[in-house]
Amino acid sequence: MSSGSRRDPYDFWDDGLRDDDYRRGYSDTWSGFWGGILLGIAGGALIPLGPWLGGLLMLAGYGMAASTLRSRRSRFAGALRFGFFISAIIGAALILGHGTAPAATWSIISYIGDRHLIFPGVAAIPWMLAILRYFYRLFRPPRR
Repeated sequence: MSSGSRRDPYDFWDDGLRDDDYRRGYSDTWSGFWGGILLGIAGGALIPLGPWLGGLLMLAGYGMAASTLRSRRSRFAGALRFGFFISAIIGAALILGHGTAPAATWSIISYIGDRHLIFPGVAAIPWMLAILRYFYRLFRPPRR
């Protein structure tokens, strides 16, 4: 019989880190990444109700998701960081636009809302930008 100390190879929920590992400085960046994506998507859902609140959630959420991607070796992580960073800038532009010219901001939001669905667009923009950036960097000629 086997002892209970062996790890189950099909246990996908356990990342192998114990509580004392977190105290030693190991961080969980995936929680910040997925939490940031959820905050950004929630901001996209709230844009028609309040552009300042939607922009604030987009700025905070997508900025948090972009800040968790620190790998310099991965092209895809860099492309995702770019997509989330640009989406955070769009959220900041919503806050700034609503603070300086609320009538113009509402007219732009109503114009976009009449022709497109705002929520899926805000949810898909970072991923589409990341894919475009990834393919651009993948197929561009090498630098000399």
